[in-house]
Amino acid sequence: MTATVQHKPKTSKRFSWSAVSPAVTRSLLIALYERNGREQDVVAIRRLEDVAVAKQAGHTFGRPPKQLQLDKVADVLRDRWLPTLNRAQLDYLAWDAQATLSGPEKSATFASKAALLEFFQRRALTRTSRRTYAALSSALTRSNQPSLRRGHRAQRGATAR
Repeated sequence: MTATVQHKPKTSKRFSWSAVSPAVTRSLLIALYERNGREQDVVAIRRLEDVAVAKQAGHTFGRPPKQLQLDKVADVLRDRWLPTLNRAQLDYLAWDAQATLSGPEKSATFASKAALLEFFQRRALTRTSRRTYAALSSALTRSNQPSLRRGHRAQRGATAR
C-alpha cells in the first residue's frame, strides 16, 4: 500500500510598499523629503499616482525599509499608520513598548483602541525610545508582506544537487 503525499506550495513573505496604504506611504515620503529640504520632490510626490508612490518609496526607504530612514519619520508612523492597525496589532506593539518602561506605564492596560493610540502619543520620540521606533518600523514591515508562492527547485528550472 502506497500513500500519496500532497505537498503544499511553499510561500515566502517579502515586504511590498504596494501593500502599504498609499496615503501613509505618501505622508512618509513627504515628511522625509521636507526634513531633508527637498521641496521639489515634495511637489512631485503630491502629483504621483499611487503605484508610482509605492515605487518611489522602495527607492527612498528601501525594500524592506531601512531602520535609519524610518527613524526620521517615526512621528508619521505613529500619527498616520498606527490608527490603521487593528486592536490586536496595537496590543502587541504596546506590549513590546511597555517592556522598556518603568513605573505605572509598564503595567498599564488599555480598554480601547483610542487608549492604545493615546499611549503611543505620550511616548516621546527621542533617542531613548529607539526600541519603540524599531517596533513601529518592524511592525510596518511585517504587516505589509503579502505571501508569494514559491515553486519547487525543479519547477523553477534549477538543477537538482
